[in-house]
Amino acid sequence: MLFIKNKKGMMDDFFDLVFTSIALLFMFLFVSTILNTDVETKKEATITHLDWYQNDAALLHFLNYPSSAEGRAAAMKTVLLEAVNSNREGLFQEKVMEYFEKNHLEGGVAVYDSAAYAQGKEPLFSYSNVVFGGGTKSEAAISNDAGKEISSLTVVLFT
Repeated sequence: MLFIKNKKGMMDDFFDLVFTSIALLFMFLFVSTILNTDVETKKEATITHLDWYQNDAALLHFLNYPSSAEGRAAAMKTVLLEAVNSNREGLFQEKVMEYFEKNHLEGGVAVYDSAAYAQGKEPLFSYSNVVFGGGTKSEAAISNDAGKEISSLTVVLFT
């Protein structure tokens, strides 16, 4: 007992040293991880996310774009559904080309049966005004309530 009473201050100082050492080690690891991450990598990731966001916004604009079919005003998604349900690729090509020309855009649009898109099959209709469409793409599903064979469509926009 006498030995422990004489060493009580040393043991207290030893545990303070161990605790401080461990705390400094974790602080060093945290700071070095933050400082070692490359700014360029973060910049590239941010730009990629912005491209995705802009492409998603462009797809939503495309689907809600005011158009007309058979003399009545309708959103582009309604025109796409009508073209697919009546199997009129000419209507699809005309309206999509009109959209791309009026908005001075380059890219392409493909309309798939959603089940076929999941299996990687060919689109029902497609339009592109560029030779190489290797940019970003966005997808949106549209339910086809009037369709007998196709229950939903997947619209893919390439920019």
